[in-house]
Amino acid sequence: MSRSTHSRPDVLLVVGDDQGEVFTEANMPAFCLFTCAEVHGSLNIGLIGEPEEENHVTLGCHSDLALHLLKELNRRGFDVSESKELKPLGRPKRGIGHAFTRPVVKVTPALNVPIIPFHVNAYFPPMPSARTCYELGRSIARVLKDRPEKVAIMASGGLSHDPRGPRAGWIDTPLDRWVLEQLRGGPAKHCVICSSSIQTRSEVEPAKSGVGSLSPAHAAKHALPLSIISRLIMP
Repeated sequence: MSRSTHSRPDVLLVVGDDQGEVFTEANMPAFCLFTCAEVHGSLNIGLIGEPEEENHVTLGCHSDLALHLLKELNRRGFDVSESKELKPLGRPKRGIGHAFTRPVVKVTPALNVPIIPFHVNAYFPPMPSARTCYELGRSIARVLKDRPEKVAIMASGGLSHDPRGPRAGWIDTPLDRWVLEQLRGGPAKHCVICSSSIQTRSEVEPAKSGVGSLSPAHAAKHALPLSIISRLIMP
């Protein structure tokens, strides 16, 4: 969104997951801040056959603020790991995951706003609970409140989507609107209470009467995808 040019943020904090690009089962942190000077990754999508070693972009990072955030979050009791250098272990040709590269290019086409990549494990069990993510978000807000930088926060993901699954392309509009209203109207306690662990929509059994018949409350009770958890980080 060129919309970011209107608010002119100094820093873009990008909350996204890793789907085996950087981290592997050998090392899968629940949370990780990249404090390096830059990260890089492909805009191509390997799942549809696009070569991941091509079409790379380099994203400049705000190391100083990332280090400050890392220190303060750990001081507040959150076990946030640090990556001082991007060394993808899972898919080295790809670089950092598409959760970071593609949205940043859309939001800042000129790539003129430094970012802070914040990895949240929403893909490989065990995953952090919604309540932990919610409390983490409150702490992020407190840490950044008195900083001189104007920080924009972007959560990467979809409220209802099922890539390459039986519901691919179908949007659950009632669920999306219900969740956004909960997040917009207060501390999002409904979403936190609904999920004691993060689940993806692909883990939910479709209702016998059809997927479209799932009520927003029922669907949210059984599935909170990455974007919902990520948006909980935005108080």
